[in-house]
Amino acid sequence: MDMLNTSSVLNSELNNEPAVQVLQHIILSIIVWTSFYKSQELILPTKSAEFRCRIVSLWHGVIVTVLAYYSQFVEGPSIFYIEPG
Repeated sequence: MDMLNTSSVLNSELNNEPAVQVLQHIILSIIVWTSFYKSQELILPTKSAEFRCRIVSLWHGVIVTVLAYYSQFVEGPSIFYIEPG
C-alpha cells in the first residue's frame, strides 16, 4: 500500500488556493453579511434584532440553496446519475 505523503496533499486540487485568498474570501463574506444586517436596521427600524437576524438567515439559506441547485443540476453532473460502485 502506498502511504499518503504531505506533498501530494499540498499539491491536490483541494488546496490550490493560497491561504491569503481564502482569508480574503472569509473577510469579504463577513463584511457583506454584516452590511446586509446593518442595512436592515435602516430599512426596518421598528423590528427587533432577532427579527433582522432571521431575515439575514433566511436570505443566506435561499442563496445557498440556489447556488447548490445551480452547481448540482445546471453546471455539473449530478451525483444522483452516477452508477454506484
